[in-house]
Amino acid sequence: MAALENWTKWQEEIRAIGVTNPLTNFEVNSFGQIDLERSHPGGFSQFVTGRQTLLSNLVRDPLAFSRALSAARRIKNKSDRIASNFGIETLHLVGGLANFEADGFDFNIPILLWPISLVRKADDYELALDGEPRVNPALVEALDSCYGIKLNEADLLARQNESSDLVPVTVLNYLANLSGTTANLDLKRILVISNFTTIVSELLSDFDKRSTPLLDALVGEATEGLADIDIPELNLVVDADATQMRIVSRALAGQSFAVETLPGCGYTQTVVNVIAGLVHDAKRVLVVAPRRQTLNEIADRFSAIGLAGLAVRADSTWVDIVAGISRNEKAQPDNVDSVRNERIAAEKEIDKYFDALNSTDPELGVSIARVLRELSTLSALARPALTSARIPREKLLEHVDRNTALELLNQAFDLGEFKFGPQDSAWYQAVFESPAEVEQILGVAKNLHLELYPKLASQLREAVTVEDWGTYLRLFVGIRDTLDRFVADVFDRPLTELIAATAPRKGAERNQMSGGNRRRLKKLAKEYLRAGMHVADMHAALKDIQQQREQWQLYSAIPSAPQVPTGINEALISYQAFVEDLESIQHHLDPESEEPALIKLPLNALQLKLRSLANDTDALANLGDRTLVMSKIREAGLGALARDLGKLHTSREQLALELDQAWWQSALESVVARDGSVLGYTAHQIAANELR
Repeated sequence: MAALENWTKWQEEIRAIGVTNPLTNFEVNSFGQIDLERSHPGGFSQFVTGRQTLLSNLVRDPLAFSRALSAARRIKNKSDRIASNFGIETLHLVGGLANFEADGFDFNIPILLWPISLVRKADDYELALDGEPRVNPALVEALDSCYGIKLNEADLLARQNESSDLVPVTVLNYLANLSGTTANLDLKRILVISNFTTIVSELLSDFDKRSTPLLDALVGEATEGLADIDIPELNLVVDADATQMRIVSRALAGQSFAVETLPGCGYTQTVVNVIAGLVHDAKRVLVVAPRRQTLNEIADRFSAIGLAGLAVRADSTWVDIVAGISRNEKAQPDNVDSVRNERIAAEKEIDKYFDALNSTDPELGVSIARVLRELSTLSALARPALTSARIPREKLLEHVDRNTALELLNQAFDLGEFKFGPQDSAWYQAVFESPAEVEQILGVAKNLHLELYPKLASQLREAVTVEDWGTYLRLFVGIRDTLDRFVADVFDRPLTELIAATAPRKGAERNQMSGGNRRRLKKLAKEYLRAGMHVADMHAALKDIQQQREQWQLYSAIPSAPQVPTGINEALISYQAFVEDLESIQHHLDPESEEPALIKLPLNALQLKLRSLANDTDALANLGDRTLVMSKIREAGLGALARDLGKLHTSREQLALELDQAWWQSALESVVARDGSVLGYTAHQIAANELR
C-alpha cells in the first residue's frame, strides 16, 4: 500500500503547481488584470446581460483603455499558451473578495468565477460572459479548514441570481452572516478579468487516498528487474531499433514498466508502435500526456503514416473519427509478404554493414567501430587533440602500448623540442654536424641579413626574387659586352632580317633569302660594329642582342635604351657570394620542410627568413641532445607527430592525447586499407535500407 508520506508529498506537489495561486492569494495587479469595477455603465450593462462588448465600451478613458488593452493582450497570450500546451482554459472574471488575514490566515480569496471569451478585434478586444457563475472551490475549502464552516454553494449562487448585478450585496451579506462570530472576514466587491484556474483545487478535492494496485506499483520499489523477453515478429508501423522493439514487445506481452528517455531519442515512434500493436491485438488504449502538444504529435505521426484517426483526441473527437472512417473506406489490401521480405533483406544488408564495422582487424586487434568511438571520445574532450599526423603502418604495432613512445615524447619536451615550430624559427629542425659548424653558419646568416641583402636590395630594387637578381645582372653583363662590340644604335634597329641573313645556309635555320639580299644585309650588320671590332659569329651575336632588347623592354619600368649602371661588377660579385651563402645555409635547414628553397622565396619573405635566421637562435640551444632524441622519434615513426607537436606548442599534459589521436587516426586508415568492405556502403544505400 502507498505510504502516507507519498500521499502528502503528492498533495504538496499539486498545491505548488503555478507557485502562487491567485484564487487563494489574490493581489491587485494592473499588469495582468483588467478591473471592471469602474467600467462605463453603458458598456457594463451590455456585458452583464451576456452580450458581446468591446473593451473600449467598458473603459472609455484613453489612458485607462491603453493600460487595459495591454493587459488584455498579455492575458490572451498567456491563456492561448496554457490552453495549447496543457488544455486548460484560464480566462475568467472573478467577483467579490474574502480576506482571512484578520484571523491570521494567509488567504485572500475571490468568491465567484465566470468563464469569459476574449477575441481580438483590430485594435480592440471583444469580451463576453461564456457561462454561468460558480463558487471558487478554494473558498469552500478554506472556510471548512479554517473555521469548520460548510458553505452551501447553491444558496450562495441563488442570491447572486436574485439581482442583475454580478456581485450583489446579498452575496456578501450571506457570507458575513454565515461566518457570524466565528470568523472575522473582510468582504468587499471586486470585478477583475485575468488568468485563473480551479484545476489545483479540483485535483485536491478529487484526491482519493484509497490504495489501488496501480498506485502501489507506481510508488513501490522494484524488487527485481524485468525478465528477458524474446522479440517476436512485430507489425511495426514506423521504424524501430532493437531497444524500441524490445519495449514494444514488453508492452504487447502485458508487462508493467516505465521508460525514461530524452527528447529526440525516438520516444514518439515507440509510443506509436505500442499503440498500433495493442490496437492490432483488439485492445483499447488510453494515452495520457501532460501537454496537449504531445498528443497532437502522436496524432500527426499516425496521420503521416496513413493511419489518421487511429488515435482519437478528446478535444478533436469529430475530426479524428471522420478521419478514421475515411481511412477505413479508402483502405486497400496490400501484399504484406513482399514488404516483409524487402524489410528482411534490408535488415540483412544493415547487419552486414554493422558486421563490417565491428569485425576485428587481425593485425591491430581493433574494429572500425572501436576506432570511431575512440576518435569521438578524443574529439569530445574539453581540450581535444588537434594533430592530423599519421604513424606509418609498419610502426603501428610497436605503439599498441604507447608508453615507450610517450616516454620519448616527454624526453623531447624536457629538452624544449616542442617550444618551437616552423612558424617560430627558421632554424626549426636544423641539421648540423658540430657546434663549430653552428657558429660558422650562424655568422653567415647574420652577414646576409645585415650586409649583403640590404646592399643588393638597394641596387636591384625592382626584383621580386633572388633569381630575378641573377636575371638582371646577367642581362646587364650581356648588354655591357654588346656595347663593347656594337654601337648603341643596334638596340634601336629591327634585327629580324639581319638575323635571317646571317643564318647558316644549311640546317634548321636556313631560309629562302636571295644571295644578293643576303650579302647586302650582312654588310649592313657589320656597319653596327665598333671600329676595329670583329665578331666570330655574327648570327649568334645578333640573336643575343635581340633577346637582350626584349628582356630590357620586359623588365624596364620606363621606355629607354638599354644601358649598364655603374658598379655592375661589384654587384655581380656580391650576388654570387650571396647565392653561395644561401646554398650553404639551405644545406642545414629542415630537410622535411615543404617551403620553397631560400633562393626561390619572394624577397619580402626572404627578408623575414633572414631576420629569423639571424635573431631566432633559441631553437639552436642544446641542439645535439635534441637531435639525438629526434632521431629516435623518427625511427619510431613519430616524426610527423613531433612536427605537429612543435607547430601546436603542445603542453606536457596533452602529449598523451595527441599521441592517441595520431595512433587511432592511423589505425583507421590501416584497418580500412586491409578490409575496405565498409566503404562499399554509401550513405544513400544505408539510408535506403533504413527506410525499408
